Amino acid sequence: MNRTAVTLLRREIWEHPALYIAPLVVLALCLVGVIGKIGYLGGFVEDHGAEDVGLILDLGVAGFVVPFLMVLLVVTPLYLLDCLYSERKDRSILFWKSMPVSDTSTVLSKLAVALLLAPLLVYVAATATQVVSFLIGHIAIALSSDDGPSLLHSAAAVVDAQAVLVYTLLAVSLWYAPVYGWLLLVSVWARRVPFLWATLVPVVLIVLEAEILRSRHVADWIGYRIAGVYRTGYEIPFWMQSGDHDAFFNNAPAAVDLLAPGQLLASTGLWSGLALGAAFTTGAILLRRYRDDA
Repeated sequence: MNRTAVTLLRREIWEHPALYIAPLVVLALCLVGVIGKIGYLGGFVEDHGAEDVGLILDLGVAGFVVPFLMVLLVVTPLYLLDCLYSERKDRSILFWKSMPVSDTSTVLSKLAVALLLAPLLVYVAATATQVVSFLIGHIAIALSSDDGPSLLHSAAAVVDAQAVLVYTLLAVSLWYAPVYGWLLLVSVWARRVPFLWATLVPVVLIVLEAEILRSRHVADWIGYRIAGVYRTGYEIPFWMQSGDHDAFFNNAPAAVDLLAPGQLLASTGLWSGLALGAAFTTGAILLRRYRDDA
């Protein structure tokens, strides 16, 4: 990575501290929650046995990917909507255009933040949460019973949790590429309230299609772009979705058994989305060449 790219990425971190503050806040909240639940582990061990509770704990540690994923999916869109709009609003675009940095490099650096840097920051915070929670939980189990999961199994569970975390962050980032590209395009195009334009255009298209064509293809496609990765990239047993706690304790799978990377890579939705995301990003680069609101 050359010095220009590093400088551009540092600029984004400096101008948008929420990229790292939000994961740290979630880390703190998760650890507070874990510490608050330690007192309940003794009862679970008595009811289900230390080994079974250890297995559930391992799956629960992998489940910490969910709150961090939610943070990523809130912080990243807000960042993308603001990153190119704010530089025109505060006129800093005039300074950056005077520097020997191309529009292509600038826009791609912001996309890199969304696809790589923001997930990396979330990964670091989530990993710290998983490891600390794992240690706290297994120490509590060991204090409650002499018959707990083996150290070898525990180490394997940490590896599984990491696999789930890395896979989820990569899968979601790639799947949402067209959404991220669209938000970049709106950020460089909108003169005011980019959030309104980003949501208003799809809503208008949905309403017009429903009123004129009496169909809902646009709405279905948008829904697929938002939720499709969770149906395509994972295999969740029905009993896990039903909330049956007894079945959960009796049949808890390894976390990696829920992943379906082959199914995701074979999906046309993934590749068509990447192509559309590239098109939106290209449009953002072209617009930024003259959109300085001067």
